[in-house]
This record gives sequence, C-alpha cells and structure tokens, in this order.
Amino acid sequence: MVEEKTIKIVRATPRDAYALSVLTKEYFDYAQLDSAKIRARLENGDYEYWLARDAESGALAGFIDVDFTSVPGLRKEGDAAVLAMPEAPEAALPKQAKILGLAVLPEFRGRGIARRLVAKAAERARARDCIKIFLLVREDNEGARGLYEKLDFALAGALAEKLWNQKILLYAKELKN
Repeated sequence: MVEEKTIKIVRATPRDAYALSVLTKEYFDYAQLDSAKIRARLENGDYEYWLARDAESGALAGFIDVDFTSVPGLRKEGDAAVLAMPEAPEAALPKQAKILGLAVLPEFRGRGIARRLVAKAAERARARDCIKIFLLVREDNEGARGLYEKLDFALAGALAEKLWNQKILLYAKELKN
C-alpha cells in the first residue's frame, strides 16, 4: 500500500502529454484529446495539468486538468444552468477556473489523492485571482459528488441538455484569497 506522503503533486510538462492522453482516453474519451492537443494545452498558459506521482517509483497515480480561459458565465433557467452572453468585454469578466478532468487510477484510490489534486487546482485558481472554481459531474457519480461536497463545492444547477445521455450537474466553489 502506498502511503499518501509518498505521493507528490507536480505540474505536468509537455513530456507528460502522451501519458495524459492515455488517461484522458480511459476516463474522458468524449473529450477527444490526443497527445498533440494535450501538449498544446500544456504549452498554453490558459491550462494547467497537475499529476499525482509516486515519489519513489514515479508511477502516475492520477491527474487534474484545469482551464483558466474566460467564459461568458452561467445563468439559471429553472433548474438548468445555461451559458449567458456577457454584457461587458471579456477583460471585464470575473476570473473563473474550470476543472475539466480529475482521475485517480483504481489502485491509488482511497488515499486522499483526489482531494489533494482539487486543493492544488483551487490553490492555483486563487494564485490567478479567480473568484470561483467550477466542475461538471455526472448525476450518477455519487462518489465524486460526495467528494466535491466535502470540499465545499455546492450544487449550482444542471446543464440544460444531457451530455453522453447523462444528466450533468454543475458544482461551484467560491474562492477566498
């Protein structure tokens, strides 16, 4: 059993693009991100990938994919969240971070790695002056929903349309500096 202290959270580099593409295909196949697209993201300052690695062997235990690009924002229509068009120029939009992907390999689960990866994403979002961090999760993914709620993410609504034939929930967390 690997103890939590032997897992290090490190920033991914373009050299990690292939491994990330394999994991992305395994856990988020719908994203259609190959190693070239991930490498481009890693070289673009608007995205950060953070890896959980075993400190001794270097084995990859998991990752988190964080997007810092500006988005118009969300508004509610009934119980659904939909994109709202901004009234102000993009530069005036509040900074928000989006967790696009979080995965921990099965043999490393139950050791606090996902919690540490989310904490790193929130830390980086605060460092970039983001006021909020968002993520999407399938309604039936009770384990992930429980984790996010323990980490003070609040249910902010659901997407207006199903994705991958699933109801997708939107969670958000206010960030305080």
